[in-house]
Amino acid sequence: MRIVTKIIPASCVVVFSLTAAGIAFIYISGPATQPIVQNHSPGNATRSSFEDSMDNWTVNGTDLSDPPIHWSITRTTEQAADGNTSLKLTLDNVNGAGKIWIQRALPAQPDTQYYITVSYQLASSDYGTTVFTIITGVTAEPPLTAGLTYPETTDNQHNTSDLVWLPKSDEFVTTTGDTGLLYTSIGVWGTNEANRTYYLDDVTVTLRKIEPTAAYPVIAGNWTATFYDVDGNATQVENATITQTRDHVEILLESGENISGILIPNVLAHPTEPADFVIWVSGTYGQGIAIYVTNADTLTVSTSYGGILFTRP
Repeated sequence: MRIVTKIIPASCVVVFSLTAAGIAFIYISGPATQPIVQNHSPGNATRSSFEDSMDNWTVNGTDLSDPPIHWSITRTTEQAADGNTSLKLTLDNVNGAGKIWIQRALPAQPDTQYYITVSYQLASSDYGTTVFTIITGVTAEPPLTAGLTYPETTDNQHNTSDLVWLPKSDEFVTTTGDTGLLYTSIGVWGTNEANRTYYLDDVTVTLRKIEPTAAYPVIAGNWTATFYDVDGNATQVENATITQTRDHVEILLESGENISGILIPNVLAHPTEPADFVIWVSGTYGQGIAIYVTNADTLTVSTSYGGILFTRP
């Protein structure tokens, strides 16, 4: 998955992500009309550096028995991004499918929606085409195979087999169940047959409660989607329809692409545009993407291949 940030006309800042399946997620922001929201709680942060213990994180794994796979997650002083200790993750992935991770349950209010940020440092020596995939997620139930999410690969981005510490930060919107617990998971999925070692350190999980509201903006209706190339030339025009049921939003393009999300108050830790609300689009492979709702008549998408401008007809 590639994510690109770009400035395009109409004072819009957009991040657009593409997968092999086509359009996946979008950040959209229209022209500024109101100040950036600053009055939300900074959230409840929990930090772990593993200096003295596992700090209530437990170890888990799946797809490790056919054939049996050697793996471990242990505290070590071999490498550290903070202090003297980190977690060492080893996976001899002989079946090409092993998944190992740490998980921790954090208390929250039952049946409540939360915006969660998960930040950490990962040391990886992977690069090129034989990388593994990172596991990061937040769920209302203990994470199992079906509940794991995979936001990116373990590529160290330095084209070197040396260990490189990489800062990671992912965002999620999750609703708690009856227990009020939120389970954070961080680890690796072995996506090829190889023996790999990683180090994990300096983990911070921040919970921000999303207060319910009855005053949702109305963006439903017919739209015109104009596609642009990298030089700003219009290349295609098609119709688009936005449907909305209270906080549920779907954007259907004439080409058949469908983007589904939920409207939430803007509680993002680092909003890039003024907006009282965002449309949160949950990602199939991990963290979601925010569509900023700052203008009821203009939505803009920018990619490395050009852009899309949504306007009311």
